[in-house]
Amino acid sequence: MAHIKIRVNIVSSGPTKTEIMTKAGLDEKTLEGLNDWMINAIPLKKLGTAEDVAEIKKSTSTIRGYFSR
Repeated sequence: MAHIKIRVNIVSSGPTKTEIMTKAGLDEKTLEGLNDWMINAIPLKKLGTAEDVAEIKKSTSTIRGYFSR
């Protein structure tokens, strides 16, 4: 997108704890095992939360970020 002077900002949060897996039908024991597996693969040893993602987005957003030159 840079070649047409469009700047794109993204937040790639990695594994984030949400309700989606429960809604997908995973039982509590399976979900716990999946979470443990993911946590062991993550350098920080924790799943992110929606609040973590919101805080990162908030801290990197500025009015200037909405406009390109």
